Amino acid sequence: MPNRELLDAIIRYIEARSSENVFKTSTTEVSADEYAHQAMAELTALIDKRVTVALAERDKHIVSLLRS
Repeated sequence: MPNRELLDAIIRYIEARSSENVFKTSTTEVSADEYAHQAMAELTALIDKRVTVALAERDKHIVSLLRS
């Protein structure tokens, strides 16, 4: 998962938090607060996914060490 995804989510969150505008998504218009909430949820999901992958890799390494 490229770092660009994380950077884009952070940028969207900062833009929304520093704005009082209405944001247009592909299907509807949302307030800046709702857009910021969506961006933070996406950012959290991306971080969770990265942490899960890292923990799985660490667990595989530990199992490998225990087996050897």
